[in-house]
Amino acid sequence: MSVKFKQGFILLWLVLCVPLLFLGYGSDFDAWRVAQCAADIWEEHRYMPSRSLGNPLHEFALAPLVSRGGWVAGNAFSLAFALLFLLGLLRLEKQGHFRHAKLLLVSLAFLPIIMKNATSTMDYIPALAMLTWSYVFLQESRWQLAALLLGVACGFRPTSLLFLIPLLYHIQAVNQDLSTTVRTAALALFSAALFYAPLLVAESFVLPAPVHRSSWLLQAGQIGFHALRTLGVGQALLAALLLLVFARKNEQTLLQTHFVRFHLLNLAVWSALFLFLPDAPEYLLPAIPSLIFLSDRLLPRCAFAALVLLLLSYHVIQLDLRSSNPLQLRPTPHLRGGWSIEDVQDRCFKLSFRAAADAASLQRPTVLIYGLPWAVAVNPAWYWEPDLKMFAQKKGNLYLSTAIRDTARINHLVERGFRLVAWRTASWENMQLGRVGWPEGVEVIEEIRDMFDTPIRGKALNER
Repeated sequence: MSVKFKQGFILLWLVLCVPLLFLGYGSDFDAWRVAQCAADIWEEHRYMPSRSLGNPLHEFALAPLVSRGGWVAGNAFSLAFALLFLLGLLRLEKQGHFRHAKLLLVSLAFLPIIMKNATSTMDYIPALAMLTWSYVFLQESRWQLAALLLGVACGFRPTSLLFLIPLLYHIQAVNQDLSTTVRTAALALFSAALFYAPLLVAESFVLPAPVHRSSWLLQAGQIGFHALRTLGVGQALLAALLLLVFARKNEQTLLQTHFVRFHLLNLAVWSALFLFLPDAPEYLLPAIPSLIFLSDRLLPRCAFAALVLLLLSYHVIQLDLRSSNPLQLRPTPHLRGGWSIEDVQDRCFKLSFRAAADAASLQRPTVLIYGLPWAVAVNPAWYWEPDLKMFAQKKGNLYLSTAIRDTARINHLVERGFRLVAWRTASWENMQLGRVGWPEGVEVIEEIRDMFDTPIRGKALNER
């Protein structure tokens, strides 16, 4: 692969990614929680994990960036690690690790899920970059470095420890020395504990647990929905068909190579975790390089090129199965804008909504059950009202809250003169907990934009 191709490839990737750094912390709710956590570390000198057990290495590293540079700096941190991820792929290419190197690099670099998270203040890409370089050092038989970087990845995302399973399999299969495998495992565990140690200064944290679903059907729906959404429903189904056709042609030799067994094991590990935690397509992100690497080995050049075009088409078009009513689980197939179009529209919506909420001037105290965390994260126009257990404008009558399901609390707020408002389009959280609608006392509106004088641009992810 020529130097000119590599330079042009990275330049084009940067040209497409850099403008996205300016669109808030991201469409993911957790990106805004991470930003607030980082700001609290720097300005309040306290560490409360952004969610669950936290991602301490990521949150502490972001503290000065978010506090001094806002979302541009926070997103640029992810972009830097995405570039490191691409350099890892180029290192593997130099080793002759790929059959169709240019196509593989294009597919992974420009994959919608990669570009989205490379420009958001989330920990997925930093963890993936460390796991990729751990894999690079595995191929070079540099076991200690591979183990060390696995530990760094755990500091960004503790679930990265699952990569220890294929890592140890590779070392044992290649080295055939149990003592080396055990020593590497011990080093990886020590490294993980070291880089995860900032959690010890956290004020509070909770153990990770699957989100409560009202039924197994809903859980299965979440698994299928987010798994297919990772690459696109239509794209994933067509890609699976393409891979099955060529897998059947090579089924005699498919499992005989160490390379294939390693990547199938990695796919199995992350798929197993996804059965318990299926709440975001990004939870499958560490498995995606394995899927692309296997496709590179399995498919002839023309078929692999077709696969790459199919996967990249998800930027602009997708087959959506979601119904217009979030309280219904009936699939309603229709074509709509792709992942990247949807992501940019949502990020614009969040920024516009944030500005409209800041400027809102309401005559009556109003609780909007929507808008958290992005409207208030790292935003001096808002403060936490402990008595009401919600966020309030410093200058105004607007309050923002998570879902209020306690009837007694709703009645108490109504008696105090509050207007409680929910957006019908954003009823998914309420449905997950088994409710069929909002309780009496909550006014459900059809169009949230009608609440504000300031125009709201963009389109929320939950709008159909």
